[in-house]
Amino acid sequence: MMKIVCKILILAIIVLFSGEAISSENHSPEELVLLYYKHMATHDMNTLAGYMHSKALNNIKEMLLPFLKDALNSNEASGLLFAFTQGDTLKQIKEYSPQKFFSRFLLWILSLKPDMDTILKTSSIKPIGHISENDIAHVVFRMTSDFKGMRISKLSVMSLRKEGNKWKFLLTGEIEGIAQALQRQTNTETKDGSTKE
Repeated sequence: MMKIVCKILILAIIVLFSGEAISSENHSPEELVLLYYKHMATHDMNTLAGYMHSKALNNIKEMLLPFLKDALNSNEASGLLFAFTQGDTLKQIKEYSPQKFFSRFLLWILSLKPDMDTILKTSSIKPIGHISENDIAHVVFRMTSDFKGMRISKLSVMSLRKEGNKWKFLLTGEIEGIAQALQRQTNTETKDGSTKE
């Protein structure tokens, strides 16, 4: 089951740093990028989840449930998941609202990777601008962080789509592709009888 744990951690890291989460009626896409990192740094995950695009919320829950099912069948993996599940059963987790599921997921990532928390709290974000593609805005920004005495700077992109009259962040195609690949592998393992029901 260590393979399952590693897969979840890889997907978790990608989700955390892909920046898919916040919206508002009155803010520009660039301003929303700043708000996203502000709320992430202060662990205000309920706000992030509440402002996430509804389809993205539903998708991330649907994509991750198979991994949770496999991990909770492993004593080794289930211990790592406690910050997410807080002792809840798989049946109870399935009943989480998509907002609660996403909020728990982000807090769990930070509990596993404290270095991420340090990076978030020391980061400065400088939006450069956005490119429009139909009803989607792709925001380009520079993220600069201090980590273990090193100054790290990189360009990143976050995508937003209108839902009603509000901009809301989307999951990236990379996240969806990885999650779908992991889903297929989980399904294969289940058919082979190597995954406990």
